[in-house]
Amino acid sequence: MDLNYKETEPFEIGFADHFLKNIAPLLNEIEIKRSEAAENFTFAPLHDYEGQLKRLVLPEILSFFGPYTFNSEGSIEKSVLGSGLFPGWITARQEDQISGEHKGRRFEFANVRLEGGRDNTTRSKVVFDGAVLRVEIPPVPGITMVVHDQGQIRNWLEGISKAFRGVLPVPLGNDALEAEFEVYASDAEVAKNIVGEDLIIMKKALSSLFGTLAPDIAFHDSSFVVKIETSDKFLELNQPAPSSFGIPIVKKFVRDIHNLLQIIDIACGVVDRLEPKFIGFAQPAYVDQIIDNGDGTFTVQGRTYKSRSSAEAFLDHFG
Repeated sequence: MDLNYKETEPFEIGFADHFLKNIAPLLNEIEIKRSEAAENFTFAPLHDYEGQLKRLVLPEILSFFGPYTFNSEGSIEKSVLGSGLFPGWITARQEDQISGEHKGRRFEFANVRLEGGRDNTTRSKVVFDGAVLRVEIPPVPGITMVVHDQGQIRNWLEGISKAFRGVLPVPLGNDALEAEFEVYASDAEVAKNIVGEDLIIMKKALSSLFGTLAPDIAFHDSSFVVKIETSDKFLELNQPAPSSFGIPIVKKFVRDIHNLLQIIDIACGVVDRLEPKFIGFAQPAYVDQIIDNGDGTFTVQGRTYKSRSSAEAFLDHFG
């Protein structure tokens, strides 16, 4: 197996040394076990090798980018799937959870597959198969969703469907926004306060990042939710055989994590700009509350600090 990692992208600078020290030994160990199994004619299923790569290698790749946590069987909060962006699902399967903090904001990401009723066969219908990002924010009343404009008929049907869940279309009086997106909310005034040019900029930035339609987003309770659909799924192995596991897989993981952190950075930037509005929604009891996370950090109004004094300073300035 070739274990000579060549840095070819700006975001890979310095990774070759990290790879040689922390990742190459793991790949070599996995390859030895695979070869021994082949010699003894005890071939393990392909997903066994995938599982080993994710459990052993991904945490080491993440550590290059920052103090993030990976759990191959982890999931984001189930309440996020009730944000209104994922109608019609019955069963959920989640994996590849990444969590941590970015610029003082807690986030969690996972690959999510949702299934609903039956299709024209006996199989369950796939409602959604992609990735979901949640960024923690101060609590927002109700639900506000910003989704891609799907045409007059489909938007009308979507509007009826959402009305049964207490979420109605919200006209914003913004031609640039309404030309591309539809807004649904349980509280029209909250939606009009949140949705504006900042969200247009973010959604277009994400669209240009992946060359796809701008992702649907939602504000729900203490969650800013980004629904991500791409043709090349995050952290999925596209190699045909275990013998291909090595540098190509590591490079894909590195690129995926780099792209994910770009998404998180854009999302956190929007939350930063909207924070004064979020604080305006907050109840006084929440504004004054500093949450001890039990790990040496403290959260107040959706922001996480490494000391109570820093959280108190934030309250003194903004509270």
